[in-house]
Amino acid sequence: MQPAALGLTCREALMVFSQNETLALQRRVAELEARLARWEPVARGVHSFPDMKTYFDERDRASDYIKAWIDANVKGCPVSLYFVHKVCDLYELETFMKCVVLRLVGSEALCKTVAALCVNVVYAACEAAFSVARGEWCTNPARVRAVVYAAIDEFVFDYLDSIEATTYPPVDDVNELMQFFEDREERQNET
Repeated sequence: MQPAALGLTCREALMVFSQNETLALQRRVAELEARLARWEPVARGVHSFPDMKTYFDERDRASDYIKAWIDANVKGCPVSLYFVHKVCDLYELETFMKCVVLRLVGSEALCKTVAALCVNVVYAACEAAFSVARGEWCTNPARVRAVVYAAIDEFVFDYLDSIEATTYPPVDDVNELMQFFEDREERQNET
């Protein structure tokens, strides 16, 4: 139907068209924001730690939890039965990683996204290791655990740092910063 047939002037027809286009664009923007928040979370609700020591203590604690979970839940399997689900239950891994990331960042939406990405990273790391060392990799539980731990540890903390999901106040004194990392290295060497 033509706008003139409805008794609308050109100006009124332009206003109706403009409003319809605005509503359509608003719906599209909302849809795209929802998709973006699902796959590439924006650092909203950033968890700010009081100081660098607290931040790294929490990271180390999270890393210890991850290592303990992997030691208890990741195992080797015969080459003929190899499949990532034989190495570890990916659903349990995702649930566990949600808890670990939630503790670090305090954002449920972000922890779900990071946990899902973490499962993809573990899957890719296991597939890569299997294709490189086809005959022996998956039969050695220690190697399997090392691959899974390295993939998770590298990915989670690098990803959270890259999107600035966790922060701590800047350290002004370079000597204080150097001393902190030296002390941290000594503590790690003791264990």
